[in-house]
Amino acid sequence: MICTYNRPERLAGALESCLKQLTLPREIVIVDDGELDPDFITQWKTRTAEKGVELVYFNKPADRRGLTISRNIGWRLSKGRIIQYLDDDAELLPNALDQVIKVFEADTTKQLTGVDLPIIEQARENRGRRIIDTCYRLAGLWAGGRRFIPYTRLTGKLASMNQLEKIRFMQGGSMAIRRECLDQIGGFDETLTGSAMGEDKEISIRLSKNGILARITQTGVIHHTDPAARPDAKRLGIETSCNYLYINNKQGPLGVGEWLLIGYNLAMLLTTEVLFIFLGDRRRHLDQIKGLLLGVWKFAESIWRNNKQASCS
Repeated sequence: MICTYNRPERLAGALESCLKQLTLPREIVIVDDGELDPDFITQWKTRTAEKGVELVYFNKPADRRGLTISRNIGWRLSKGRIIQYLDDDAELLPNALDQVIKVFEADTTKQLTGVDLPIIEQARENRGRRIIDTCYRLAGLWAGGRRFIPYTRLTGKLASMNQLEKIRFMQGGSMAIRRECLDQIGGFDETLTGSAMGEDKEISIRLSKNGILARITQTGVIHHTDPAARPDAKRLGIETSCNYLYINNKQGPLGVGEWLLIGYNLAMLLTTEVLFIFLGDRRRHLDQIKGLLLGVWKFAESIWRNNKQASCS
């Protein structure tokens, strides 16, 4: 299932990788947030049909834009029991679907609600970008989110599968989820609008309450970095902080210690952005700082306005 927005060249690479799988998918669902050329779709429907794969294409209306909406439309259009998500700027390694199928077939007791695949990043734009990514990880934004996820061990055949590694959070661009599990929880939270920063963490928390999440380490997804496709820095900052606060607050009443940890993690992100104003794109980092602060304000305002029912939409 591929969500796309005005990137036909990248999408072509994603589709090509699906048709090079050792085990071909029965269908490929494309949900378009933009305006793909009809000839492009016709061409790919012909190519997939030649391989015995059905291509399902859905062009969303302008008032239904957003990643979580696309993800929900995609799994509801699909006929499959397992929904494999793939970003339009990524490509599956040839054994990816084969590995996913083997793991779910081995899971006869349905311990797993979802799995993901390692994401292999193509070379970052520059050394500064790689340092920033490392600092973001060290800020530990989602480290505190682990408290919402019960600890459960893999048992039976799954416990002896060397390629399986239990995880707390799946990565949105490479996750595969049981359809029945999506049905159970109602799919993705469409309150998380736009590029929906944190939507994979939010759904991971809910899925983990009904089963186990794991990573299949003996395959992967290649992600192609596209600087031109990065969202507006201010908007990215707003979504990062507001969605982070919303997702944490959604889990129920939080104590003083938990709010202090959340505040610390956000402060670390802000500090990272301040430090890197002097290492690269100064304007972008300034805009992202403004966005992070506006996101905190937006979240606080929504709680006050809606009597503790926070929203970032």
